[in-house]
Amino acid sequence: MSAIRTKIYWAKFDANGFPIAFYVSDVWPEQPDGLVEITEAQWREFIENQGLTAWSNGAVVPYTPPASPAVYVVTPVQARVTLLNAGLLDTIQNAIDAKGGAIKIKWEYATEIRSDDTDLIAVADDLGIANQIPALFKSAQELVA
Repeated sequence: MSAIRTKIYWAKFDANGFPIAFYVSDVWPEQPDGLVEITEAQWREFIENQGLTAWSNGAVVPYTPPASPAVYVVTPVQARVTLLNAGLLDTIQNAIDAKGGAIKIKWEYATEIRSDDTDLIAVADDLGIANQIPALFKSAQELVA
């Protein structure tokens, strides 16, 4: 009569405690180096709650992902009046003119301007005002245009 062998579960975690690999003894009879032994219940917790759990101090703990930054969408008029009021319209216009290409076309013809536009963010970064984008867009949304 053969002995019933209990499955053993191991996990590999990244620096933040998120699992990056699982190993089970019926496939891996010996524990590979650098792994942590976990229970079947802990393994199931990770599998059933992917991205919402992490490993901390020998236990599975809840993880709440950070909220995505708000994306603001405004009309070109709202954007330009807000920039004018902030004393930035000429600066932005000159930077966009200097870059030319697609960003200039978007700036001149877009029916909406988004705070997550990568070209806009690049211009703001170049001008050292990227940290002002959320406040400027929030202010622009409050304008009736």
